[in-house]
Amino acid sequence: MKTSFLCVGIIAGIIVFLMLLCWLMGFGILYVVFRLKIKKKKEQNDYSFVDDNDLVLVKSSFDSDGRKLKTYLFTKTEREKSKLVILAKGSGLFCPDYKELIVKLVLNGYDVFSFDVTDKIDEEDVCDIPKGYQQWIIDLENALGYLKAEKILTAYDDISWIGHSAGGYGAAYMLKNKEFRPSRLVAAATLNSPTGYAQMYYSKLPCFITKPMIYGARAYSHIHYKEYKSATALEGVNSCDIPIKIYQGNKDKVLPFPCSLAAYKDQIKGSGVVTKIVENGTHNLLANKEVIDDVVEYLKENIELLGE
Repeated sequence: MKTSFLCVGIIAGIIVFLMLLCWLMGFGILYVVFRLKIKKKKEQNDYSFVDDNDLVLVKSSFDSDGRKLKTYLFTKTEREKSKLVILAKGSGLFCPDYKELIVKLVLNGYDVFSFDVTDKIDEEDVCDIPKGYQQWIIDLENALGYLKAEKILTAYDDISWIGHSAGGYGAAYMLKNKEFRPSRLVAAATLNSPTGYAQMYYSKLPCFITKPMIYGARAYSHIHYKEYKSATALEGVNSCDIPIKIYQGNKDKVLPFPCSLAAYKDQIKGSGVVTKIVENGTHNLLANKEVIDDVVEYLKENIELLGE
């Protein structure tokens, strides 16, 4: 009898240990990812594409959650400012990473506004990244507040958003904010939720032991971003009925399909939402020439449909 109780106790202890381990994995994945430091690459400081294409770049900054973030407005001189694209970038990425898209947009009549999500960059170009995906929501909201305060938003008749990766997650969720809602959204390689990776791992081996991974990820979000702990891109997309195009690469190893907004296409309510799976598309979709051309054509088509 004692042997039986001992065996049951050992098995129960192993199960509890595995559950705790999975909880720590869910928490630890986000903790490790958002404690990394990023060193800017040489090409990420290269803005020669501005002069090469006769663009104008206006720089400024705004405060967001105790951080001073740099802003960039790309335009052309001597033209009517009627169309603006707000670009929400992914983690560890800067404007030169999107130079082909920016140039294409500006040459097609759009001004492009973007901002960095990092503020402390040392002399060796090393910087911290935000503590969680929800920071992209907060920073975009503050960026839009800055644009409103500076009367930049009111200078344009038409405003579109383009979000990539974590920037796409922030932009999609921000659709809930009616004050700043754009005319249309492009979401490329967009994460659906902060717990997406933990949910994916759980889906591969669903059981009561592995489910604590999700709870661990939620605990991390609760500690750092209580207000947005459960915020999802899908929630934002379903809060309105504007034209939205979602791009996801079938070769994206950074954001596997089950973690992406595209994976939830059957749960999207809006009639104007289109999902495009890009063949051989990687995570860096907005550097893909075919995708860039498609994005610009999509923006143009929807402006015509809405009656510019």
